[in-house]
Formats: sequence, C-alpha cells, structure tokens
Amino acid sequence: IKDATKIFHTKSTSITSDDIGDADRVWIISKSSGGSITLDLDDTDLDRVVVTLRGSSNTLDIQNVGNIADLCVDKMTGNDNYVHVYDSVKSIGNVDVEVTGGENAIDIETKITKAISYDVRGDQDCLSVLPDTPIGEKVEKGQGSLFYDDGRLCK
Repeated sequence: IKDATKIFHTKSTSITSDDIGDADRVWIISKSSGGSITLDLDDTDLDRVVVTLRGSSNTLDIQNVGNIADLCVDKMTGNDNYVHVYDSVKSIGNVDVEVTGGENAIDIETKITKAISYDVRGDQDCLSVLPDTPIGEKVEKGQGSLFYDDGRLCK
C-alpha cells in the first residue's frame, strides 16, 4: 500500500522486505533494554524510516536497503544505544537526528544526498557521517560530538 507506514514496536527482531510488504514507510520503536533490531530489505527503497529508541543498550542495524528518502532518529533518550547505517544502503536524502541520552552512537556510513540536521546533547553522544556531508540545522551541547568517518566508528 503506497504511503502506508509499517510500525514495529519490539525489543529484538529482524525486519525484512516480506515484513513490510508494500509499505514505503517504516517506524521502529523500542522502549526496552538490551535489544537487537536489524532492518535488511534486499535493496528495497523507502520514503521514510523513523527510529525511536527510549531504552538502553539497544542496537539497530540498517543494511541492504535501496534509497531512503528521509531517515529520522527521533527521541533517542536512553543510554548506550547504537544505530549503524551500513554502506550497503545506497543513499539517504535527508537525515534528522535528536539524541538526548548519554553514550549513544549513530554511525552513518552511506552518502547523505541532501542534508543532515542534528540535535546531539547527551553526555558523550556521538554522530558519525561521511566527509563532505551537507549539514543543515545543528545543536551540540554537553559533550555530544559530530565526527567525520575516516575509517573509525564512534564506538
């Protein structure tokens, strides 16, 4: 169904193209701790991916996705969460990140074609993107940091 959003409220799972069907938007929500979630879509394109991580010590791997028009990491408020967008994702248009917990990391290893806007204000939170990534609006408070990926990841 075009313009449909598939919502996954879970602690641990592997989300495949069979799971999302014809939906072109995905919303992943985890309020648990110690979860592991993988989004692996066999090069399927998506209009929007929204991620809400409010627990602690969760890992989200996004890999083997075609083009993502918009990626929103919204309300990463827990501690020690990790979002990893692998270079097997073809590209992302816009990225919007809000991280207010502590010791969280977001590593984006693929090209952002439009811009990334971010609000990183937790203690030792980390955001890593490729060099020459266009930067939109930004807020950096506390010891939150933006790093350009030179082969090393945040963690």
